[in-house]
Amino acid sequence: MGMAAVTDASLVEKLTSYFMMVDIDGGGTLSTEEIQHMLVASHAFTDVRVIKNNVSTIMNLLDPHGRNGITLSEFQDGLLQYPEVVKIFDRCFGTFESDKKSLKNLEKERAEMAGHQAGVADIERGRPVSAGPA
Repeated sequence: MGMAAVTDASLVEKLTSYFMMVDIDGGGTLSTEEIQHMLVASHAFTDVRVIKNNVSTIMNLLDPHGRNGITLSEFQDGLLQYPEVVKIFDRCFGTFESDKKSLKNLEKERAEMAGHQAGVADIERGRPVSAGPA
C-alpha cells in the first residue's frame, strides 16, 4: 500500500511535490540521471564520489528490481522505510527534518495497517483471529 492512502495529506503533498521536482522529464518515474541531477543541482554535495554513492544508495533501495525508474509510490514508501534516503533528500531539500514527527506517525499508521492486513489475510484463509485486549 502506498503512502497516499495515509491520512497525513500535508506530508504526502510535500513528497509528491519533491517527486515532481526531481522527475524532470515528467515520465512518472525517477531515473538514475534525475536523481543525480537533483543531488548536483542542490549544491548539497560536491564530491563526485559522494554523489555517485548517494545515487547508488537511493536506486538500490527504492528501485530494487533495477528498472531504472522509481515510481511515486516507491518513492513515498522508501522515504518511510529507509532513514538513510531521508537524510539524503533532507540535505538536498532541507525540509524532512522538520517532518520527523509526521514520518513517525506515518510509520505507526503503516505498522497498524500491516497488522490489519495480516488479520484480514488470516480471516480469508479461515484462521482464527484473536480479539485482542479487552
